[in-house]
Amino acid sequence: MSENDKIMFWAAAFHNGYINNKDVNEMLSQKVISNFYESTDLNILKDIDDFDVGYKLKLKCKEIVRNYKSIEEVSYNMREDMSSQNIFAVTENDSDYPYYWHKLSGMPRVIFCKGKRDILKDLDNGSCAVVGSREPSGYALMACSDILGDVLNKKITIVSGMALGIDRCAHKLALEKGGNTIAFLAGGPDNIYPWANKDIYDQMCYRGLIVSEMPPGTKAQRQYFPSRNRLISAISDVCIIMEAGIHSGTLHTASFAVSQGKGVYVLPNTIYSENAQGGLKLIQDGATILINSDDIINDVAECCYFRLLEKRGEIDNAIIPGSEEEMNDDQYKSLIIKELSTKPQTSDMLCTRINLPFYRITALLSELEMNGRVEQSRGKFLLTISKQ
Repeated sequence: MSENDKIMFWAAAFHNGYINNKDVNEMLSQKVISNFYESTDLNILKDIDDFDVGYKLKLKCKEIVRNYKSIEEVSYNMREDMSSQNIFAVTENDSDYPYYWHKLSGMPRVIFCKGKRDILKDLDNGSCAVVGSREPSGYALMACSDILGDVLNKKITIVSGMALGIDRCAHKLALEKGGNTIAFLAGGPDNIYPWANKDIYDQMCYRGLIVSEMPPGTKAQRQYFPSRNRLISAISDVCIIMEAGIHSGTLHTASFAVSQGKGVYVLPNTIYSENAQGGLKLIQDGATILINSDDIINDVAECCYFRLLEKRGEIDNAIIPGSEEEMNDDQYKSLIIKELSTKPQTSDMLCTRINLPFYRITALLSELEMNGRVEQSRGKFLLTISKQ
C-alpha cells in the first residue's frame, strides 16, 4: 500500500468513527507510530497488545482489523471520487499545510481540496477572514467592496465560507480582481452549498481554492458549520466581521478567532439594525472598530513579519521551562517580558508558549500591568512604550 493509500485508508477509518485524534495522539506519545496514518497500519494494529496503550484503544485497533476490508472499500471509493473530481488531499506532513495549524489544537490532519493548491503557499503573504450576514445591508456590501479592494491590492488572501451575502461578496470580489481566495465548506469539497452559489463555486475550482475537512460525498449538516468556522479563523491572520445579528453563526467565527489569538475587526453600524447587534456586542467586548483598510493591512503585515522570523528560527517557537515549581514569579515575569518583546500576544498565546495555566498567567500579567510594564490593546498584551 502506497503512502497516499495509507493516508486515504486512515481518513476512511477516521471519518467512519473507528479512530480519533485522541487515539492517534496516544499512539504517537507512546512511540507506537511516527506518523498519524500509521495508526491504521495492519501490522501495527495486529501487534497492539505488545504496546503500552490503554485498553479502549486496543479494542478500537482490533475493531479496525475486523473491519479492515470494509474500510478498505470505503477508502477505495474515496480515492475514485477524488480522482474523478480533481480533488486532492493535504496532510499535516505536507510543506503547504497551513503553518499556524501546527500550533493550534484540534486542527484536521487531512484536508480535502479542489482548485489552485499554490494558494496554500501564498498564505505566507497574509490572509484575512471575511464573514458576515447572509442578508447584508447595502451599507455592509459597499464597505466590504471598498475595504477588501485595498486588501486585495496587497496580495492578501481572502478567506470565507461561501455562504450567501457577505461570504459571496468577498469571494466574488477576489475573483474579479484576480486575487487569491479560499472557501471552507461544511460538507465535502464536492458539495455545493448553498446551490445558489454554484457560479462562485465553479469559478473557485479553477481560480480559487475549495477546502473541507470532510471527505467527498459528505453533505453539509448543521453540526458541521461551527467546525468549519474554526478553520476559517485558524488559517487567517485577522478576522473581519462585516455585519452580524445577535444570534448569527458569524459570532462563532469571531469567538474562535479570539481564542486563537487573531485580531478581530468589526464594521460599526447603526444601533437600530437587528442585523448589526451581534457586531456591536463584539465591539462592546473589545473587538477593534473597522474604519478603513489600513489597520487590516498593517496587522496582516505584522503577522507575516513574525511568521517569517519564526520560520527562520529567529524567534523560538515556544518557551517551555519545565514544571511550575522550577521557577518563581519574578522569573516567569521575565519570560513574559521576553515574549512580549517579540510581538503583542493574548493571554492564551502566552499560556501556550510559557506552559503555565491561565490563572497563573493572568495573575502575573495583572501585576505587570499595575507596575506599568505591560498594557493591553485590541485584546493583546504589549510592553509599555517606556519599557520597550
